[in-house]
Amino acid sequence: MVRWKLWQDSVDTSRLEEYFAQREWANLYLAKLYYRSLQDRESWCRFLLGYDHAQLIGVLALDLDRRLLADVRMAVSTDDIEFHQILLHRWHRPYCLIGHPQILKQIEVLYGKSHQFIAVDYFLMTLEHVGSGKRYMEIPTNFSFQTSLPEDFHRLLPLEIGYQKEEVMVAKQHMMSETAIAIHFQRRLRDEIGYHLAYKSHALAKLSINVVGRKYDQVAGVYTDPRFRMKGLATMLLSEAIRLYQRNSKGLTLFVKVQNPGAHKLYRSLGFEEKQYFRISYL
Repeated sequence: MVRWKLWQDSVDTSRLEEYFAQREWANLYLAKLYYRSLQDRESWCRFLLGYDHAQLIGVLALDLDRRLLADVRMAVSTDDIEFHQILLHRWHRPYCLIGHPQILKQIEVLYGKSHQFIAVDYFLMTLEHVGSGKRYMEIPTNFSFQTSLPEDFHRLLPLEIGYQKEEVMVAKQHMMSETAIAIHFQRRLRDEIGYHLAYKSHALAKLSINVVGRKYDQVAGVYTDPRFRMKGLATMLLSEAIRLYQRNSKGLTLFVKVQNPGAHKLYRSLGFEEKQYFRISYL
């Protein structure tokens, strides 16, 4: 029987350190929140830890954006009084759940699903040994691989709007106007690492590193202008980004929709491997 409790003391901190040393890749959103909370003890009350005897086998956390982040090492039960008490009575109801499907599906039932409920399932993939024995596509001389900067906002915005509409706006309550997308994107250009593939002054494909961890960074927002798809542009872009990681010991993670076999094939061709399923649901 799994025993659930809030993060309280140095023993819990030690167990969390061990947990994320092994499973940072499994939910970088959750790992990053943990790293930040090490310096903010008041935030420990937003972490729920699942123990099987002395072994930490699951971690949940509610961030300030009301996203419930979850990861488990193995199949676990949430049939625990403390678990129900904290989620239903002490924490605010989240607007979305992000993480391992095995526990997310139980939490969805616990909270109850609204008529707008929707869930999207992904493969979580990792690139562990960047560049080891792999040959990546070269960029033609008339193309350029560029770091995305705030001054690139106007030429990258059409790609971001396309990405948000095709990949992100899966729930009615998650719809954003193009103005809202633009405001959000300006902040991300400032706060995140981004790269794009350009032909002369035209941006054709983009990606971002939206979460930076200790051992892994997360690739997100991969998008190619629909007019120029099926020409290998995403492969070129990702190949150049991967080359940057050949200079350090970090791995890469990403998640791709289960129902997107084309993208799945692309990432496998670049050396990414499936590690587990991943789920995002909107209550």
